[in-house]
Amino acid sequence: MFQSPDYLLFAQHGWADTSVTMRTLANRLQLQNTVIITPNLGFYRTWWRMTPLIQKVSAIAQHYLNNFPKVPVKIIGHSMGGLIWLDILQKHPELWSRVESLILIASPVKGATLARLIDPFRLGIGVARELARNRQYLAENIAKAIPTLSIASNYFLGTDGTISIHSTQFQYAKCVCISGVSHADLRISPQVIRNIRQFWGLPPQIN
Repeated sequence: MFQSPDYLLFAQHGWADTSVTMRTLANRLQLQNTVIITPNLGFYRTWWRMTPLIQKVSAIAQHYLNNFPKVPVKIIGHSMGGLIWLDILQKHPELWSRVESLILIASPVKGATLARLIDPFRLGIGVARELARNRQYLAENIAKAIPTLSIASNYFLGTDGTISIHSTQFQYAKCVCISGVSHADLRISPQVIRNIRQFWGLPPQIN
């Protein structure tokens, strides 16, 4: 007899990335009886527009949600991957009751300063305008309903080398700042894995 999974885990990569490292992160979290979904948006496609990326992730998510209609959901997003999920959840509040946790890793919820420098006049240069957008109000509304963890790193001058700590922090979420880990390395950092498992109420891993 087919055994239904305990969870669906969506782990979404961000800008200038592919799904490979996010799948590694998801596997290292060692969740049992869990279906792991890591949509690959394509390295170069992440440079252009967010709307097609949101649509693709949403369609993939809906497929799994329909096939496992009673299975609870956990979501992890790195950088722009977290913003993609904020926008999906905004459009689909009917999903909120199924989401047990939302983990944002170095996601510039208040807008990425680097993106504002690339597109200072908001002309729509690549994906910069969407990365610069302030989603604080949206994130706070979601975090009121869904347990949310936001992880940042102080790697260099209050940033992880790309995203500022300040841009990741907002009310109603548990905000954690670790030290000495770069933006890219946050995807596989043992400190990140430890904080996520702790947020989920899981015991520390035994190496």
